[in-house]
Amino acid sequence: GKSITSLFNPPPSSYQEVPYSNDPYRSSHPDHLATVAILSGLTPAAVPGCRVLELGCARGGNLIPMAMGMPGARFVGIDSSPRQVREACELIDGLGLRNIRVELRDILDLDPTIGTFDYIICHGTFSWVERNVQDKILEISAANLAPNGVAYISYNTYPGWHFRGLVREMMCYHVRRFEQPADRAREARSLLQFMTRSTLGIEPVYSNLLKQELDYVTERSDSYLLHDHLETVNDPIYFHDFVERARSRGLQFVSEVQSTLIAPESLPPGIADSLREFSEDDIEFEQYMDFVINRRFRQSVWCQAGVELRPGASPDDFDRLYVAARSTGDHAPAASLDVPLVKAALGHLHQIWPLSLPFESLLQAARTRMAGPPDPKHPQMTAGAQDLKAGLLRCYSQKRLELNTLPPLFVLKISDKPGASPV
Repeated sequence: GKSITSLFNPPPSSYQEVPYSNDPYRSSHPDHLATVAILSGLTPAAVPGCRVLELGCARGGNLIPMAMGMPGARFVGIDSSPRQVREACELIDGLGLRNIRVELRDILDLDPTIGTFDYIICHGTFSWVERNVQDKILEISAANLAPNGVAYISYNTYPGWHFRGLVREMMCYHVRRFEQPADRAREARSLLQFMTRSTLGIEPVYSNLLKQELDYVTERSDSYLLHDHLETVNDPIYFHDFVERARSRGLQFVSEVQSTLIAPESLPPGIADSLREFSEDDIEFEQYMDFVINRRFRQSVWCQAGVELRPGASPDDFDRLYVAARSTGDHAPAASLDVPLVKAALGHLHQIWPLSLPFESLLQAARTRMAGPPDPKHPQMTAGAQDLKAGLLRCYSQKRLELNTLPPLFVLKISDKPGASPV
């Protein structure tokens, strides 16, 4: 009847001794969140001058590069670790940034006076804090969000974390007698290696599942292992339960950020249709998708309750977006390749990868690639544009495109005096 928390006693200073990884997360960038919002029918704040709040910003590895890249925007980071806030402030001062501040504050102490924000980010925090802090994160994400704002929250989820949670509990039991973070990480990996070998001839299916977890853990740093699998609190949740809790605080689900997970359109024939038959609404469909793909982690976008959402992306959304593609089009959906203009556009995007283009420039480049620019007054000019939009939308649903709201901040050819981001 004991909770797993009572089985071990990690040092209270582990967050100080082994800081959380200091990485940027593209999926949480306001540009990416604005793109997700646009594809859901929203009108998010323009990114170059937006206001951004990050809850649990650690050393600023995610927030500081944003501030460097968008000098006209305003950024606020909150974290409870004195060491990490100090390191973030030192980097900010060293870079001479004036559009960002990182504060040493407890999330529970925040109130409306911190301000209103167009984008609120909470990555790698929600599942690893107590229930009252989770509720406060949801409250802030609603109360401090601008009317047209969007919030991003990542969290561990079931059903995938049922088995990963079993591995976590075995690790936590084994490392309960070790105090030093390095020892805990080493011993946790050692136990998983032992379990994988020992069960191979006894329970092959179980051993195979353990091997998958071993591969996953092996690829990740001690910092990740200590702050995820071995953290005092790790509280996964089913998606439908998260939605209910968010709704009670005034939030509604917008979309999952596009990731490497399986898209409904790429499932074997008939499965997506069957899932829709099971589902009474989009929330149930998302939950059944999690069952099918055994999802372990979500990166969800939310907006204020009552804001009208569109059920799907529109071809006309491309008028507000930049388009990039690594693919030449050879692996694009067959229906898209039936349109020569779509294939020409994908070929051009591949040629200039990783640069992106606004739609009108892409349309012109595709036409030039085909047979030279036609008369803009020709009736096929409009029809071709709509065909290209529809084809690009199909490609995006198959994860063949990258979309954003900002032009690229880099070049492909090196000048005589190249410059890199000071970060």
